[in-house]
Amino acid sequence: MQLRRAKWIPLGVIVLGVVLDLVTPTDVTSAPLLMAAPVAAAPLLSLRGIIAIGVLAMAVHAALAWHDGTFGWQRGVANQLTLLAVTVLAVLINRSLEGRDARTRRVGDVRGKGLGAVNAVCADLGAFRYAADEAEDLPGLVAALERALLREGGRRGGQEQDEGFTTALIAEFADDLGVVRVVNRGHPPPVLLDAQGRATVLEPSEEAPPLGMSGLGTWWCPVDTFPFPPGATLICYTDGVTEARDESGVFYDASVRLPFLVHHRALIGYPASPAQILHLLIEDVGHHTGGRIQDDQALLALHRPPLPPHA
Repeated sequence: MQLRRAKWIPLGVIVLGVVLDLVTPTDVTSAPLLMAAPVAAAPLLSLRGIIAIGVLAMAVHAALAWHDGTFGWQRGVANQLTLLAVTVLAVLINRSLEGRDARTRRVGDVRGKGLGAVNAVCADLGAFRYAADEAEDLPGLVAALERALLREGGRRGGQEQDEGFTTALIAEFADDLGVVRVVNRGHPPPVLLDAQGRATVLEPSEEAPPLGMSGLGTWWCPVDTFPFPPGATLICYTDGVTEARDESGVFYDASVRLPFLVHHRALIGYPASPAQILHLLIEDVGHHTGGRIQDDQALLALHRPPLPPHA
């Protein structure tokens, strides 16, 4: 919300420039304030947004100078050329910031890729296959996964031991499928779509860190229980979906988009199957990012069939 409000700052600077120009004598120009608008847009708006602000500032300056009768070489054309140069500078600043952010995201995500990450996942999967049959409950299963990941980190040593961790979302369904019990360890919360296409984010009742961080302290492992009615679909995904951003930096919100996608699918003749929901979601994330692949995306849809009419 704060980012969306901040995007109005460049336009506000232009409005302020217009007001000041109209309430001051004609020998006072608001051109310096108008020149600040593209610079303010550089870290806040997309490339097209910065250019639009620059063009708007030039048009406003020309209109104000024409209204004051001062549109000559010194206070007209010269200021227009300066506004153009400042807009180009703002574009260069924006590109530089984007490049820096892209490099930071690649460096920051390297812990989640490569052989080290593969080994950690294999260790957890092996522990899960063993402990899922032996553990008495979900906290016991999570504790087994935690121990497996710590052993794997200790075996590798060094930075892998200190910083290796894995986000996890573990779900257990009741025998009658009426409820789903969820343990969330630092993972994006899943979305539950009911039979009517309404979306509910299954937020954890208490935040818990990823697996592999018990060396920093001990955390309670909450188990949250949610209804799983007939016809519902549980959509799980990684942060490659939740952290997908458009050109303005707005993150993708699956809980908002999924009901729209499912409703649109129903309008063309039939409800969407779990596979179709995932296809629609992946396609919509691609539209949101403009086709730019920003991170790996893993998705899973678990569907409970509706009850027969006479059940």
